[in-house]
Amino acid sequence: MASYKLTYFNGRGRVETARTLFKLAGVAFEDHRIEMKDWPEYKPKTPFGSLPVLDIDGRIIVQSKAIFRYLARGFGFYGESNWDCAQIDSIVDMLDEFYYPKMFVILTGSGEEKEKAVAEFTETATKVLGDLEKILSENDGGDGYFVGKRYN
Repeated sequence: MASYKLTYFNGRGRVETARTLFKLAGVAFEDHRIEMKDWPEYKPKTPFGSLPVLDIDGRIIVQSKAIFRYLARGFGFYGESNWDCAQIDSIVDMLDEFYYPKMFVILTGSGEEKEKAVAEFTETATKVLGDLEKILSENDGGDGYFVGKRYN
């Protein structure tokens, strides 16, 4: 059985999807968390100078979505066909529309700038959630899945 070491900052962030996939699959992994104060020392040791990094028995995968797709395929959470995988990828990419507006809200101080960031995030969230609801309702049978008919 493979040995997994997932390295990211000490927080949820982008890598939480990978942690969730490990938990859902019941697969043990080392959850290696880097403190921000240690990042300048650790950064040059990463392939692209960024996190997350997934080490699988000494083989390295970087970039969050590449890691997610690798784990989802390996654990049986990805599509059953190339078409299903493309539909899943489209939804995952759509969710990226949330990321930057959300981070702007989190990182913006207060006052008018914060209010503007919240308003923009609310507008984005309303659109993206509406699009996701439409996809979910149009999936054959309305069975609660975005793609396909199964959960692992």
